[in-house]
Amino acid sequence: MDKVEVCHIKDYDMPELAPTGPENDYGSYKGSALNHHFIFENIVEVLGGHSQPAMDPDDGLKVIDLIGRIYEAAGNAPYTRDHLLDLQASINAQQDKPVIK
Repeated sequence: MDKVEVCHIKDYDMPELAPTGPENDYGSYKGSALNHHFIFENIVEVLGGHSQPAMDPDDGLKVIDLIGRIYEAAGNAPYTRDHLLDLQASINAQQDKPVIK
């Protein structure tokens, strides 16, 4: 997820992207976005009361859904739509609980 190899979007000109750092090496798999640390930093800041969440759960689900659709289009889906619905139900259940401070 550190580069765009093909971009066919009507009425959209793909901008020139800045180069990314080296990919992560997980042994049998190499790659991934190198921006996850920003998410973790935001979580720590939010839990410490020093910031607002960078995204809400629905935004996160949209990202997961998009990634899943990309895998599906390539014929290599890592999960099914039922997994996403289960995750949505779990998030909804957690949102109904009181926040512990």
